[in-house]
Amino acid sequence: MRASFVSAPLAALGATPTPVGEALAFLRVPGENAAAPVVLTDLSPFARTGFKGADTASWLAARGLDVEPAHNHALRQADGSLLVRLSPGEFLLLGVPGAKPGLVERLDAAWTREANAGLCFPVPRQDSHAWFVLRGEKAPALFAKLCAVDLRPRAFADGAVAQTSVARLNAIIVRDGAAFHLLADSASAEYLWACLIDAMAEFQGSIAGAATVAGFGGA
Repeated sequence: MRASFVSAPLAALGATPTPVGEALAFLRVPGENAAAPVVLTDLSPFARTGFKGADTASWLAARGLDVEPAHNHALRQADGSLLVRLSPGEFLLLGVPGAKPGLVERLDAAWTREANAGLCFPVPRQDSHAWFVLRGEKAPALFAKLCAVDLRPRAFADGAVAQTSVARLNAIIVRDGAAFHLLADSASAEYLWACLIDAMAEFQGSIAGAATVAGFGGA
């Protein structure tokens, strides 16, 4: 099963992982406050994938995905997953946390079955990148302490993507409504988690489980 990269700090808070399909996720955290000014949640156990190459956009479109024409932008798909265009030929797909196997798994299987997908190659993100989400009115202020990009709504619109540095780590930030998806090197996940917790202390932030994320399970 896919486990969290921050299992140890979550377990230290008294949280217990729960099997959800192929994921072993922390759905609830003792003392969580999902209405706090800034809320941090780990989504690392849930499905995500990536593809790269000159033919990737056409390959995805041929499989029924809505493909954003501009890079550094994300587009919601029919099943609720989020397709992030990182460059003209590179895409990241974030599945719906808690949902049954869906678009991520279907695309991975489709590429595996095909003898020739053209210049389109998988870029596995499941093991390489931790996946956190931050939400709440103070989330942009928290990022301002760790990142040089202005993430306030007037400067960073819904669907905007930043490939930048967060706490001195290469990271991807995706604005999804009032939430921000944050992906970074999984080997440094506990370090980044600790930096985020330290930064949100002045905002009375809270760590919350995956079940508190909007759209969890496709609902």
